[in-house]
Amino acid sequence: MISVDTTELVQLQKTLKEIGSPSVTDEVFGFALKEGSKVVHAYLEYNTPVSDEPSGVIPSNKGGDTTYARGGALLRSLRMRKSRFKKPEQLQVIVGFSKEKGFAGWRAHFTEYGAFNKAAGRFVPGQFFMRRVEQFTASQVEKTFERAAQTKIDKILR
Repeated sequence: MISVDTTELVQLQKTLKEIGSPSVTDEVFGFALKEGSKVVHAYLEYNTPVSDEPSGVIPSNKGGDTTYARGGALLRSLRMRKSRFKKPEQLQVIVGFSKEKGFAGWRAHFTEYGAFNKAAGRFVPGQFFMRRVEQFTASQVEKTFERAAQTKIDKILR
């Protein structure tokens, strides 16, 4: 999880309200968070492992749906979603894999950490692709967030 400190932005919003200038709205937070999360989404999209060949195995509990058997099912389930809380500083954007029906997000944990393969009789090690993305993009997300927030604030103050 990548966290960005927004206390300075919240303080700026309070100061602008006190002096009677236009306030920094939720729109600034939402825009800045979305721009910052696009960096994570792009790197996660690039680093998500994709099998060249379909597995051919259709889980019996999925009702014969071939979505899970095709190669690249995990990549196709990559999503970005904005969540809203009561306070503007509590907005968050979640970049991850959808576990809804028709998506293979449930595979992400096993791909990241590894799993025991009964058919092969051995442990298949994880690929740690999500950790690499988090470590690589943490500083870039913060810079992108700051730049996007500054751009939006400049537009509001004009």
